[in-house]
Amino acid sequence: MKRNKLILVIFLAAASIAFCFLVIKSFVFKQKMNVVFIVVDSLRADHLGCYGYGRDTTPVIDKLAREGTLFRQAFSHGGYTYLSVPTLLTSLYPEAHGVVMPSREAESAYCDLKKGVITFPEIFLKNGYMTAAFGGPNFEKMPYLKRCFQFVDIVSANDPDRSLTHDALDWLKKNRGKPFFLYLHYYDLHFPYNLGSPFLPGGKQDAKVEEFIELLNKDDIFYLPMLVMINDWFDANQQQRDVFLSYLLSRYDGEIRYVDYSIGAFLEGLKRLGLSGNTLVILTSDHGEEFYEHGNFLHTNKFYDELIHVPLILRMPNVIPGGKVIADVVRHIDIMPTVCDILGVGLKVPVEGVSLMSFVRNGNGPALELYSSVAFAADFIASRISNVLKRQEGPTALLDLGAGDEKKEGQIYNELKSKAAKENILHEKVLRTQKWKLIESYNSDGPDAELYDLESDPQESDNLAEKMPELVERLKNKMMSYEVK
Repeated sequence: MKRNKLILVIFLAAASIAFCFLVIKSFVFKQKMNVVFIVVDSLRADHLGCYGYGRDTTPVIDKLAREGTLFRQAFSHGGYTYLSVPTLLTSLYPEAHGVVMPSREAESAYCDLKKGVITFPEIFLKNGYMTAAFGGPNFEKMPYLKRCFQFVDIVSANDPDRSLTHDALDWLKKNRGKPFFLYLHYYDLHFPYNLGSPFLPGGKQDAKVEEFIELLNKDDIFYLPMLVMINDWFDANQQQRDVFLSYLLSRYDGEIRYVDYSIGAFLEGLKRLGLSGNTLVILTSDHGEEFYEHGNFLHTNKFYDELIHVPLILRMPNVIPGGKVIADVVRHIDIMPTVCDILGVGLKVPVEGVSLMSFVRNGNGPALELYSSVAFAADFIASRISNVLKRQEGPTALLDLGAGDEKKEGQIYNELKSKAAKENILHEKVLRTQKWKLIESYNSDGPDAELYDLESDPQESDNLAEKMPELVERLKNKMMSYEVK
């Protein structure tokens, strides 16, 4: 008799647990949860505490990671905002969504999406969501955003992240009666990192360093001609380069701490509004940042990990487990299919990413590869160099950096301009697996391949392309299969 009672008690307990699970599951997938999609401009993963960085740059984001699931090897599809954001919002590769190169006609480095491409904010709008996007000056060069979202706010350029947090919370107060899809593009971490010094001071300030930073911040100069000058100068002045890097990294880390503070203010506001418990928060970045690991600063059209390795954190109470870390390779194109999977929003448009919920639920999933491509029209590059030549203070200021005599530097400018004008397209593609990365570049001289064993050479310093031609060919064929798609 006692045994039968014990069995009955166990059965009832199991039934009640199962019932609770079904109730929770029904609530999670049938009720419309909110979505907050946070993208931090220029944030590389290896400068966050939750990714193992030594400085205390991200206490807020670290807490978010403890409350949610962190993907240790998440990758962007490009080192520029104009390439990565449309991929994020469409789950399509660049060839499919159409933003693969700067416009030949316009000065803008940003292009529009192909006609007929559907973005995820539009899908959420059709499912009864309010949609809004808040961001900095780069929003002006992404014309598709105003079609994707019901409301787009380009915030103050003086202190964009503070303005973004304020405006986004103000919008939520007015619209919290309906489910919402909110896209927040935090911009302050974009060079020149002006607002971070009170948060993480450090690095030796230097007059020459300040001159470099002022030059780097001139939009008309862009990166190509300026980097030639500075890199030549650094080759001859390694000590000065080390001073510059130390100071620049300190400014960058301080700016990360400032952005982290701004994100914390937003998340606290979300909590005060009573929205945290029913809101899926996604945090990532559009791309990383270079600090001379491969001879460049800031971000360029390259696919080294310092530019494409980005943070990815998902937090949703009762759905996403806290403190979980996924070590597998995942991609930006996988984020929106994952969000739709969590919310039970049906996908009726073609996508090239997959849901990551199998990783979240089971700790493993399909073996994924990163593919992407970027192209620059030669007349775009030539026009940028021409802008420098037309500005009287541009070449003069650069020549004063000490790279050499004016005649030599003038020749370098003319050679750059002539070379860019002759080349039709500068094109680069990447295929990255857990172990291997193939980067293939194309210009008027033909293709050039870089192959790296990421397990033994995570810094991507030993190019194995000539030593392993068969593997290069096999990975090239895989690249072609993505292009056919």
